[in-house]
Amino acid sequence: MPFNSFSYLLVFLPVACGGFWIFRSRGISNQWMLIWLCCCSLFFSLQVGMGAVLVLLLSIVIQWFLLQRIARSGTWMRRVWFVTGLILVIGLLALVKYVDFLAPTVGAVITPWRRMLVPLGISFISFQQIAWLVDLYRGTIASAPTFFSYLAHITFFPSIAAGPISRPGELSDQLFRLTKRVSAREACVGFFLVLLGTAQKVLIADTLISLTVPVAEAVGRGVHLSFLEAWGTTISYALGLLFDFSGYTDVAIGSALLIGIRLPVNFDAPYRSKSIVEFWRRWHITLSSFIRDYLYIPLGGNRYGKIRQYTALLIAMTLAGLWHGAGWTFICWGWLHGMLLVINHGWRGMRSRVLPSSWITAGWYAGIARLLTLFCLLGTWPFFFAPSMGAALSIVRSMVAVSGIALPRQMASFLGGIGSGFLSFTLQNQLVVSLSQWVSVGAVIVIALFIAAFVPSTTSLFQKWLTLHSDQEQVALPLRPFHAIFFALLTVGTFTMLLLHGSPQFLYFTF
Repeated sequence: MPFNSFSYLLVFLPVACGGFWIFRSRGISNQWMLIWLCCCSLFFSLQVGMGAVLVLLLSIVIQWFLLQRIARSGTWMRRVWFVTGLILVIGLLALVKYVDFLAPTVGAVITPWRRMLVPLGISFISFQQIAWLVDLYRGTIASAPTFFSYLAHITFFPSIAAGPISRPGELSDQLFRLTKRVSAREACVGFFLVLLGTAQKVLIADTLISLTVPVAEAVGRGVHLSFLEAWGTTISYALGLLFDFSGYTDVAIGSALLIGIRLPVNFDAPYRSKSIVEFWRRWHITLSSFIRDYLYIPLGGNRYGKIRQYTALLIAMTLAGLWHGAGWTFICWGWLHGMLLVINHGWRGMRSRVLPSSWITAGWYAGIARLLTLFCLLGTWPFFFAPSMGAALSIVRSMVAVSGIALPRQMASFLGGIGSGFLSFTLQNQLVVSLSQWVSVGAVIVIALFIAAFVPSTTSLFQKWLTLHSDQEQVALPLRPFHAIFFALLTVGTFTMLLLHGSPQFLYFTF
């Protein structure tokens, strides 16, 4: 099995959980358990190199010092310390992630050093540090954190690589209750989530992404996709990214639950959304709420009229696209989502005046809304996975059949007399990937579509255990013998595939 952050987590998790079990059984104080959690998290981060861990520690020490200053200073100095902290956080993120894009000459000089000094999960770390600075400056949290609680929060090993992004108020209180015993039900749900997340990654996401990558590379070299290839590749990537990122989120939430910490929900069946607004309430929920609370609302939100609101939406989503990657494709992807949100909000404001209320509440209207939302989302994904703007535009042109519908030559026997009329069909010489691979991946696409559209999400299955502020009522899990057989087969199948073929890095680890 290739040794990456995913396999590292699966191997490392039993060691960390075993330590917590031993400490709890011996009545060790919360402070020592907090130190153990910090050691586990730093050791997990060590996989990218000692230099990266030292940079991470230096950043944490400086930010913790600034948080102490913000908490103890007067109004004017609070602002100075706050702005200093923001500049340092954003500056470090820009230096390691955007210098090649913003200043290629400087990037070429520091690249050899940067690869050894970039902390694991720098994008997610930066957002959590910003949340601490802003919440303390606003007075949302009452006091500055202790050093070890801040260190444990920022470096928390289940979520450091790719989230979920946890707010200070969501995690800090739990770090002072580490001595609380993990119930058998919590451990059971945590294990199920780790298993389900791993299965999503290994059995579904890896298969779908294995088709998308060579096609995207071919388009980057100038290959023109057929109509079906463009749609198949885009749908494959859209589903692959969903199960890849949702799978890691389940692994992270399950891993945290095994040591008694509940992370926030991050996915809730996003492709069932009836609008782009709803999509962003279901997709990468912690990122969406971060953008809303720390960027969109400070830019004015919906408090100063429509023009100001739409401008704030465009700026916020464009920066969200840039956060995902340093390139014009990501900027365009974010801007497109901003435009779709603007159109969505505009339509919501006028639909009651142009449509009868009975239409808006009808089932067929919801079905059309879901399909339209899905088509809009699929139209933006090429800008997320294509290697260049030219490649992304080429895929989109094939999807909308700008030059007619180009079909693979292998389908010539199925075309019959079609070739003229309303649509213009042409034959392409060859497929980028083999027809047999398309058939095998197509079966996985059908299964993934069914799961994404109809199967209850892990959020709904384990809502009581995933919500941070749920009550502690001891309700038995609705498990039957069928579930035990299903999970046993899933465990064997998943880890057999993992051991035989390995698993690539999670896609969001690159962001």
